Amino acid sequence: MVRRTPPTPTDDAPDETEPTRSSGVFGIHLPEPDLAALPIAEITRRRMTILLGVLLAGWIVIVFARQVSEASAATGRAEAIIAANAERRAQIIGLERELAHAQRDGTAVGL
Repeated sequence: MVRRTPPTPTDDAPDETEPTRSSGVFGIHLPEPDLAALPIAEITRRRMTILLGVLLAGWIVIVFARQVSEASAATGRAEAIIAANAERRAQIIGLERELAHAQRDGTAVGL
């Protein structure tokens, strides 16, 4: 009787004893899923341009809002300075009247 030995597997042939990625729990070979059917978010030039445009628009809005708030703060400071100037002007007018009155009456110190 002639005994046949099983052929030796080549490097390209999968080893039947090791489970492959597509084998199930019980060694049932499942077909690999087609990656083209999966909803993968590709980053295309168009999407990248849209994203860049949105980021640029957001940056412009933020910078504009910052400028508006700085202008509002500057307006508030200007109004405070105007009020302080009016108080100083009134104080100077009062001191000038007092000086004129003191010079007229001769009650100035050192006369």
